Amino acid sequence: MDCLRCGRTTDYERVAVDRFSGAVEGSLCTDCEANWLNGHGDATSISLVACFKCGDQPKFLFPQWDSIVESEDSAGAVETEYRIQLTTPGSCAECTEE
Repeated sequence: MDCLRCGRTTDYERVAVDRFSGAVEGSLCTDCEANWLNGHGDATSISLVACFKCGDQPKFLFPQWDSIVESEDSAGAVETEYRIQLTTPGSCAECTEE
């Protein structure tokens, strides 16, 4: 899955979900998560109702992606999911594109 910010196909732990449609628009690679998302504000102030960087209404939410592999025949992930919670970080379109 391509990173929504940098466009690379690489490792990720978060997906980029459109806040209004619920569609998964891509991922947030581990580099963008470390260099862009982490370190902005304090974790207790992050909320899905405001862009973590500027405070505007977010377009994208970045929940953690969980893959649970339990297949006996090595067919891959049995279950993949994400959960959006009140503390899921969000970003407006402008801050996402910076």
